[in-house]
Amino acid sequence: MFTFIPSGMTPREKQRKAQYMRDNPTKGEAALWAWIRDGNLSGLKFETQVIIRGFIADFVCHQHKLIIEVDGSSHDDRQEYDEHRTSVLNDAGFRVVRYTNHETIKKITEVLPRIAAEVGVEMVIRAVPTAPLPKARPTKKKRRANGKAERAARKSAKVPCKPFEILPIPVTWPVLVRRLPDKRPLATGMEPYNPPPAQPKPKHVSAGKRAKQEARAAKIAAKEQRFSDKRAIKETRARAKQEKQRKQREQQRAAQLANIEKQKKIQAVNERHRLLENKAGGAKLPNDKPLLMVYRPRG
Repeated sequence: MFTFIPSGMTPREKQRKAQYMRDNPTKGEAALWAWIRDGNLSGLKFETQVIIRGFIADFVCHQHKLIIEVDGSSHDDRQEYDEHRTSVLNDAGFRVVRYTNHETIKKITEVLPRIAAEVGVEMVIRAVPTAPLPKARPTKKKRRANGKAERAARKSAKVPCKPFEILPIPVTWPVLVRRLPDKRPLATGMEPYNPPPAQPKPKHVSAGKRAKQEARAAKIAAKEQRFSDKRAIKETRARAKQEKQRKQREQQRAAQLANIEKQKKIQAVNERHRLLENKAGGAKLPNDKPLLMVYRPRG
């Protein structure tokens, strides 16, 4: 039967589909392939599941431009569909011959002469297939049932493990000897032997590779140096900014203290004038002016 591959499939997906059909043929395809494979029929070389013009043909002989299709019962209601695909392959220069599953399985002696006559050669069978025909792929329901049966068989075949047996140590042994990973015997109570760590063998590095490694290391070091320089500059600027802010705060504090002292002095002078005026009976003293100064700090 023809298998139409949707145009949306990639070439790799088409190849996978053809390989799947090659590995899982139908009963009719497997029966015919056993007789015509490896040039068994008159030396004709056939290929199976070949992609032509977007379709997968069952058997193709490129030497004589012949395509053999093995149809099942599903093609009874899709004759127009098959005719259209046959016309497409005829336009590509191939002749299409169709046989049913029943003919390839039960009447193979009639099918083989007709195939030889299609290409105009004498029918010669080099060897009769003796190996059993490949079986068709079972259905999904059958595969599921087979899987359940296999799992049940494996489960029933499991043998429970016996518990470990602790054997008594003979009293005649003078000391209990055990083996270390380095295969040295060690008696109980002795200090364990710690072998020195194995020194790794220096790997041979070619001159070109060593130069590349040194250039890469120098590049990484230069990059780290640039990062460290940027970090140092950033830290220096941050410290300078903090120092500037600290000086500004100190200047503001000193200005506030000076303002407070000046206000205290003005209040003391005004208080002295008030006391002198009260002492003189309300008369203002000559050559003495009251202080009406008000200090306003600059913004």
